This record gives sequence, structure tokens and C-alpha cells, in this order.
Amino acid sequence: MRKLIAIGTILLMALLFSQVVYAQYGSNGALTLSNYAPLPGETITVSGTGFMTDSDVHITIQSTPVALRTVTADGAGSFSTTVRVPSGYSGSHEIVATGIAPDASVRVLASTIEVNSVTLSNPPTDAIAGSEAAIGTHPAVTGFAIAGVLLVTALALVALRRRTASR
Repeated sequence: MRKLIAIGTILLMALLFSQVVYAQYGSNGALTLSNYAPLPGETITVSGTGFMTDSDVHITIQSTPVALRTVTADGAGSFSTTVRVPSGYSGSHEIVATGIAPDASVRVLASTIEVNSVTLSNPPTDAIAGSEAAIGTHPAVTGFAIAGVLLVTALALVALRRRTASR
């Protein structure tokens, strides 16, 4: 029974001090594209910064998510690679680079493209670059975790008292 209490306590601590339950967009790096208005099937260059040295960065196109390429960040935490915009895409989509930041948190950068549209004279700036990172546990997840651990702990204590009383 004591083992059950110890396991419950460990689970509670792990959930409360968990660094990454969900990832949001962060600063200290930017994602830039060579073309913000590509045609379907066109190749564009994607460059990003702010990743952990020698870590994998996964590049996808969002709306209907498609993995485009996985690259390795260089010694400065940057990458630059070419990707092909999938055929059949049109309209507004996001190119997303997901990897690990130097502090080992999840790092997500994104930039919007307009597929099969007129060329933009002033490409959009990275809306993510100015925002502050918000990595952590969602309050509802923490609340449910605490309630669950308290319930398991209470049940374990009741069972332990019954067992001790019956001796």
C-alpha cells in the first residue's frame, strides 16, 4: 500500500513539474521563407533559428498537415533547406518548423504562405518571432491530475487503515 502512495506522489510531482504538455509559439528565433506566395509544386527555401545545436527540426505544411522534410540544426541552432509545396494546395497555409530549443523545451515556428496567389510585394513578417514562449502544463490537466492522485491516495489510506484495524 505504501508503494501505491509513493507511486501516486511521484505521478503528481511528474505532472506538476512537467515542462511540455503542449507547445506554443516562442520567440528567440525566426522562420523565413524564400517565397511567401508559391505555386503548388514549387520549391521554396525555409530557414529557421533558435533550435538546439545538432537537433532535428521537422518541417510541415499545415491545414491538411503534410511532412515536408526533417533537417538537423547546425552548430548555431539554425537550418536552411528547400521544400516542395505539395500539389493540390491552394489558399492560405502555414509552414511550421518544430524541434527542440536550447533549453530543451519544444520550439515551434510558423510562417504563412498564400499558395497559388499573386506575389506579395511585402511578404508577411513572422508573427511568431515577437511573442514570448509559453510552455507548460494546462491548468485543467494539472487539476485533473491532482484530483486523481488525491483520490488514489485517499483510497490507499482507507485500505491501509482497514488492513491495520483487522490485524
